[in-house]
Amino acid sequence: MNMAANIGILSKELIENIDRYHEQFEHAQPFRHVLIAPFFNPDIAEAMLEEFPVPVEAEMKNEFGRKSRKYACHDVRSIGPTYRLIDDYISSPKFAQEMQRLTGIEGLLYDPEYHGAGTHDNFSGQGMDAHVDFNLHRTTGYHRRFNAIIYLNKEWDEKWGGCLEVHKNPWDFESDTTASYPPFFNHCVLFETNEYSWHGFQRVQKPDGKELSRKSFTIYMYTKERPREEIAPKHGTIYVQAGPPKQFKAGYTLKNSDVQELSGLFKGRNAYLQGMYERESKLMEQVEASKRLRAKMRVPTLGYVRQEGPGVGIDPGNGAISGTASISFRALRPIVSLTLRGHLAQHVARAMLTFTVGGQSQETEQIGDGRAFEVPFQVNADAGKSVRLEIDVRNVERKPGFGEERRTTLFIDEVQFD
Repeated sequence: MNMAANIGILSKELIENIDRYHEQFEHAQPFRHVLIAPFFNPDIAEAMLEEFPVPVEAEMKNEFGRKSRKYACHDVRSIGPTYRLIDDYISSPKFAQEMQRLTGIEGLLYDPEYHGAGTHDNFSGQGMDAHVDFNLHRTTGYHRRFNAIIYLNKEWDEKWGGCLEVHKNPWDFESDTTASYPPFFNHCVLFETNEYSWHGFQRVQKPDGKELSRKSFTIYMYTKERPREEIAPKHGTIYVQAGPPKQFKAGYTLKNSDVQELSGLFKGRNAYLQGMYERESKLMEQVEASKRLRAKMRVPTLGYVRQEGPGVGIDPGNGAISGTASISFRALRPIVSLTLRGHLAQHVARAMLTFTVGGQSQETEQIGDGRAFEVPFQVNADAGKSVRLEIDVRNVERKPGFGEERRTTLFIDEVQFD
């Protein structure tokens, strides 16, 4: 479908009733949200469905890298001309102003990456447990402030599942309350994202003889700041597994369908736990790798001192120094002297080195003959005081036959405190 560039993107009804939608958004429970219908200009919505991307099965994986029944396309401009037209509009100041008026959230920013957003296509068997979304953008660090989910399903029956549910508190499944919104064509559920904007959707169950999926287009907007009382440490999406089916009460007799439902719940729970344990294992590997790198940025010491953090200017790969470096130590007992021992790198023929401790500097010329050098300092530091060692390398002369790519000058073999 060809469209003029000046066609209205949002529906006339939305623009005319934006203040009314704002009131509904402000007073909704269990958190601020609103149902908007229709959201897009009807011609735009029709063209979006017509251009909706065809799933690529190899890319249908969840955040744990496992095969899923969901296909997402974040490269919105690659989908087709209508989506490029929409992206031009969403990225404009006009759209931000309209959304600020609707939500009352100032300083809204567009996300060109559509991180987690774009088109979503959920097939039979796919659902999403109640969750709160990641709170900070992966690239900019901006605060995620609202989601707008616009559905593109011409035919839908609530019996097929797929209804968006907003939750009061899924951790307390016995007292949790929900509101449900079917994914009808050109309906939008727009809600604020915070640490209690719990939402999810029921598993899609296509009827016999029908081929369908739950199609939607999603927009996330951000701000550089947010109210201090709403700020939380950075986190990914936090899911809460569903509690037992509502019909399960004392004296209830299980049917075959109940057994199948229970089996599905436990399989889903186990898959989620397995994914979380795998993620934990990878994080532990990263922590250990970080510890090893930090260890290489420390120098061997003798005496009652503790190095304060990694050294600055020390290569984490091999513990070498090539230009300037500094290392801080904290005295555990009173110390009166410091002796630094080191050696030049194999390719260095000569170097001028300056070592500074507590304002005292010593300049020394070292020849690369393979011998270690030693530099003593008088130090007067009580227990609990910091001692800072600074190193400056100048006038490095290389041995013949070594290329310029080798930047390492010296290695610290040991720092002794007495």
